[in-house]
Order: sequence, then structure tokens, then C-alpha cells
Amino acid sequence: MPTVTAPPVPERIVSDLDGVQVYPLPQMPVKGLLGASKPSGQGGDILIDSTLPVAERRVTLMHELKHIIDGGHATKLHQRGSQTSSEGLCTDFAMSLLMPAPWLRADWQAGNRDVCALAARYEVPVEAVSHRLHTLGLRQHPKRRLLRSYCQWQPDQPSTRSTAKDKHNQRRREKNH
Repeated sequence: MPTVTAPPVPERIVSDLDGVQVYPLPQMPVKGLLGASKPSGQGGDILIDSTLPVAERRVTLMHELKHIIDGGHATKLHQRGSQTSSEGLCTDFAMSLLMPAPWLRADWQAGNRDVCALAARYEVPVEAVSHRLHTLGLRQHPKRRLLRSYCQWQPDQPSTRSTAKDKHNQRRREKNH
């Protein structure tokens, strides 16, 4: 596999991995699902909503790759006084992979501070750039959390219909994170 030395990181880095299969689907098995993954002993399968805009599809793909790497085990990072969910870790992994800290810092220090231009350069959503800049200490985070969850379903669990109460609780959880 050729070395990647500048943005954007190509999506093929996932499909080129031995044992990892990516299946773009025009209709996901569960409404509202962006992506899903099912690890296996030697890799795994990733389902991606092919109707997503390219930037969102890229983040979703890398998010699902982290689930494959973790073998499907939900892990939590424990830090002083806080916990980060495996979903958050997978999204942070995707951001780190698509916007490596040295590249983004170099762009920022070179005066490239237009978040929309950076999003276009790295081929990621604007809110992802904003989140990553904040994570790297380069910019204050927006007042409200704009980064969406890129995984909402586990493929080995039966699908269920979302109720209004489920949606309300999901919005509440996202608001509190």
C-alpha cells in the first residue's frame, strides 16, 4: 500500500486491508443507520450508506473500521473523573485518521484557518474539522455539540423500530455529551 503523505486520506486504505470488505448500500437495513460493522477473526464487514455525502461517508467508514479493529468489543477509556464511550472513541479515531494532527497543525500554523476550506481539503464535514481543531487545542469548541454519532446499531442485535420516546432520549444523550 502506498504511503499517504498529504490530505485527503483515501478511502481505499480500508478496502485494501486484507480481510476487510466494504459494502456500500443504497438502502441500509435500519432507517437512519449511517454505517455498521461486523468483525470476524481476520477482519470484518462494513456496511455504508452509499447515499451519504462523501465527507460523511468517509468519517463513517473510518469509524466502522475502528469497530473492526476493536473486534466488536465495546471499550471505554477511563480518565480522571470521566468516561469516553466506544462510539466516541471510534469517532475520534476516524477524525485522527482523516485529519492527522501534524497535517492539521501545519495547515493551521500556515494560516489556513478557514474551517470550510479545511473541510474541503480533508474531505470531511465542517463540524468534524471544528471538533478536531478543538481536540488539538487550536480552536475553541462551538457552544453546542455539532458532531453526530456515526454508528447507531450493532448488526448482531435485532433491529427495532424507534419510538418517539427513543428519539427523545437519543437527543437528550447527544445534548449531554
